[in-house]
Amino acid sequence: MPPKAAAKGGASKPATKTTTKTGAAKGGASGTKTAAKGATSKDASKTDVKKVEEEMAKVSIKKVLVPEEIGFKEVAVLLNLSGDLGQKIKDSKRWTFMIDRNGNVHTFLKYRDVNMISVTSSLDFQKEPLRKALMGALRFGKPHIIDISDADQGKALDKAREIYNEIYDGLWDDLMDRSLLDFEKCGKLYQANDDQEYHNAFDYRVSDFQFMVYTTADPPSTAMDTFFPVYID
Repeated sequence: MPPKAAAKGGASKPATKTTTKTGAAKGGASGTKTAAKGATSKDASKTDVKKVEEEMAKVSIKKVLVPEEIGFKEVAVLLNLSGDLGQKIKDSKRWTFMIDRNGNVHTFLKYRDVNMISVTSSLDFQKEPLRKALMGALRFGKPHIIDISDADQGKALDKAREIYNEIYDGLWDDLMDRSLLDFEKCGKLYQANDDQEYHNAFDYRVSDFQFMVYTTADPPSTAMDTFFPVYID
């Protein structure tokens, strides 16, 4: 009888070792999975934080600026973006919104080297005339101005966005964020029947280009967080 008991005890040892090994293997696999989940969670958190920061940056850009006030004699300075005011406008990364209280600037602009189109002109305020005026202003480095006087200004700006985007989809946004100054974008304005000189990137003077909105009335509130407002007495 004693020998049989000894045999049973000897057989039980291998079973104990096998159980221990299996448990260790399971534990190791489980630990690996937990670590992987933890790493994924951290990456997701970083992505969420980055998105929030990007959205906050966009909001901070669209803050309302305190309007500048200048006299009639300073309009030429405004067109050239020279002096302290010119530097402020450049730093703001916005285009100028001219509010001409006395209505005298319109006549002055007619005799300056600018491409100005009135939104109330049924002939000029259309896709093709706007395309040519914009491309010419970029090519020769001069102001491209839309006159929204004598119109519902909010609707006029919405209409402008619509027509510019007919030239190519997204043009208005490219114009407003200045990415149009890159020839990869402004070159999209070119068409086969245009003069060849418009096809050459080196012929463009985009550094001197300006987009401006002109009006004789107070601007709509929607424009004040997008443009740089300048009142002219």
